[in-house]
This record gives sequence, structure tokens and C-alpha cells, in this order.
Amino acid sequence: MSASGLIQNTTQVVTFSVAATGAATITSINGQTPSQTAYFALKFAEGYYAELVVPTSAGTVDVALQHSTDGGLTFRTLPLKFAQSAAASATTSSVLIFKPAIGLSDAAAAPVPALTGAAVSTNVPFNLKYVRAFATLGTGGATVFSIYFTMTPKGNVVQ
Repeated sequence: MSASGLIQNTTQVVTFSVAATGAATITSINGQTPSQTAYFALKFAEGYYAELVVPTSAGTVDVALQHSTDGGLTFRTLPLKFAQSAAASATTSSVLIFKPAIGLSDAAAAPVPALTGAAVSTNVPFNLKYVRAFATLGTGGATVFSIYFTMTPKGNVVQ
């Protein structure tokens, strides 16, 4: 805890590069080169605020989050997809706010989002150890993007 006694959020910045539609390659996590580039882990948290930042892009970019329940062998798309970044645009951002659980107020069935188009953000349990970004590129070439994850710790646990 901080001196003020308030719980402090933590932030993790994951930067990706992608040349064609598919799983994006991780180029850095919090400014450090990762030992593997297929997936990343998130800290366990009460809630997540994820902001996708796409610098100037030659074409449209759609980004969805995926997870693996079998140790990184097979990935499935979560109902967590950022709004499409428009073609030939300056830096754009899109935000998702979600929890890694399903509560009484959440729908019983979470839809799998289309990999292009509008944003989808649904509370959903997922494997925090095996998360990756799946990018769908429209017209245009390779691009680089970052996702800023801000995590709110559970209870009074300091991470």
C-alpha cells in the first residue's frame, strides 16, 4: 500500500508487431524484450482497463484478445475486442473495461466477437497466464500497436 493507504493500480504495456492477419508478435513488455513472443501473462486483478493504441496505420486494424486453457497450444477468442482502427489514420485508441469473472449481473452466454468491426467487452473468466493479441488487417501493410493494461488489485493485496 502507498503511504496514503490507497490501493495502487499497476500498469503493463505490451507492444506488438503484425505483418498479416493472425497472432501478433510481442516486441516488448514494459519496455523489455520478452523471452518468448507467442503470449504474455497478466497479474490477477479485480478488474482491467485495457487501452489499444495504434500509431499511424496504412490500413484498418482490428485487435481481439485470446487465451489458452492448454498451456499455449490452442488459443480461443475471448469476448474482448477493441473497436476497429480506421485506415490511414493518425494515432487512435480504443478502450475495454472488464473483469476476469462472471457475476450475477452478467449474461449467461458470452458471444464470440466477429474479428472485425465494433468493440465487444464482456466480463469473462480466462487464463491469465496465456493471453495474446489477434490482429485482423484490412488494406495496408504491417503495423505496430500497444495495449496498456491497468489492473486494479483484489482487496488490499499489494502487487
